[in-house]
Amino acid sequence: MFEKTATLFLHCISPVHMGAGTATGIIDNPIQREVHTGHPSFAGSGLKGAIRHAFHALGGEGERIDALFGPRSGELHAGAVSFGDGQLVALPVRSRRQGYVHATSPQALARLRRLLMSAGHNPEWNVPALPEAGDDHPVALGTPDGEAALCTDRKALHLEVFEFRLTAEPAVAAIARWLAEHALA
Repeated sequence: MFEKTATLFLHCISPVHMGAGTATGIIDNPIQREVHTGHPSFAGSGLKGAIRHAFHALGGEGERIDALFGPRSGELHAGAVSFGDGQLVALPVRSRRQGYVHATSPQALARLRRLLMSAGHNPEWNVPALPEAGDDHPVALGTPDGEAALCTDRKALHLEVFEFRLTAEPAVAAIARWLAEHALA
């Protein structure tokens, strides 16, 4: 059906609120979340609408806009481009030694790997089997120099109000390097 696919990483440098359009309790416009994970997400239709609007605002021709994104009214047909939902890969978490760090999980990384492979990419890393971080399990650190930059003299990592013991994990470091090169570059 599609001739080409591409993977797009969205790196938000300011707070983003994609409303879900439904009310639950006091909050009148809750954040869009995936039903099965509870993770925040960007609906593909919202991304398509925002890009269509930006294309128009930058002087895109009306006929080209309709061909790319589909017409708004009249003879309805699908546009030439399609957008999937934006999935969470990493999020900023406050750190004691730096302003923030990018935190992720094995679940988010496994989903990213599957998405990349379905788009025709072959990331050179696999998601390692890691225990859940907690009192009995250390958290894996993904930067080669991260321990010196992020840890206290007690070899502890402070994220938000929590303290974690650390373990070096080469597979996590490889994923961090790949993300830094491809997603955050």
